[in-house]
Amino acid sequence: MSIVVIEGPDGVGKTTLARAYADLTGARYLHASAPTAHPLVEYVAPLRDDVDYVLDRWHLGELVYGPIVRGKSGLTHQQSHAIEQMMIERGAVLVHCNGPYDKIVARLRGRGEEPHKTLRQEATAFKLHVERSYLPLLQSPIGMEITPEEIRDAVAST
Repeated sequence: MSIVVIEGPDGVGKTTLARAYADLTGARYLHASAPTAHPLVEYVAPLRDDVDYVLDRWHLGELVYGPIVRGKSGLTHQQSHAIEQMMIERGAVLVHCNGPYDKIVARLRGRGEEPHKTLRQEATAFKLHVERSYLPLLQSPIGMEITPEEIRDAVAST
């Protein structure tokens, strides 16, 4: 089993990349939302040992968006590290999608969306949480600038 976690702020191409990776490899696509039960159940229980996954915004997304959107994360740093330990044991790789603010804004506007006022804060928070992560890391300046094939090859080498 392998796990690819794709994280980053809105507008960087996470979902496009995650779906392309799922199409290429047959990995099961999952997208996380705010936890409603115990975070370890929400972020670990869906991951069976016999399935490959691509996770579009997972635990790091909660560490970023929880405080920004709800004033508090539904996940502690200790819980995040426990989730990552389980993921490391299953061969997980973290893909961090980010990029220059003006390029992210242009992508969002190209999709007919206006960037939220917290976009810079989100991008900065993702960078901080990615730096704290224990997962093997692939950087992508903007989503599809790293290819699904490159991710597949990185997963195969872990």
